[in-house]
Amino acid sequence: MEPEPLSPPAVPAKPLAKPRRANKDRTADAAVPGPAKPRRARSDAGSGPALVELTKEVGGDTAVVWQFVSDYLDLLEHRVTAVTSAVSAGNAERAEVALLSLESTSLMVGADAIVRAVRPIRAAVSGIDFGVARSKLPALRRAQSTDRGRLERARAAHDSDR
Repeated sequence: MEPEPLSPPAVPAKPLAKPRRANKDRTADAAVPGPAKPRRARSDAGSGPALVELTKEVGGDTAVVWQFVSDYLDLLEHRVTAVTSAVSAGNAERAEVALLSLESTSLMVGADAIVRAVRPIRAAVSGIDFGVARSKLPALRRAQSTDRGRLERARAAHDSDR
């Protein structure tokens, strides 16, 4: 009886990640098991595509972009409170203005959780359904916390790179 031909080697369950670039000591880190993930440069940590796009729009002036982020963070609580107040009062015009202000500036800085939270509130306000709009306010507060934390970490990373 003839021996069976050898089967090809088994494929690992998880692909190996690509080796990282050389570190400060100019030695490359070894490949580690797990999915390969793109890595961002430290100066771009947490900024995301919205801030990259905004940087392009202002001619590459990162100082302007990070000042805009700082101003956004300084005004965030006021904007969310304006939305909450207008929705709670059932004032459609004030709510729409406050929601548009919050949504447009959040889009510019990449505060995606806030944008996702604002849209159903806007839809409810447009349909004059303030009960639904009020029920969505806690999600807006959670999104505020999420995006504030992410943007503050990105700003701190940027400040430490200077």
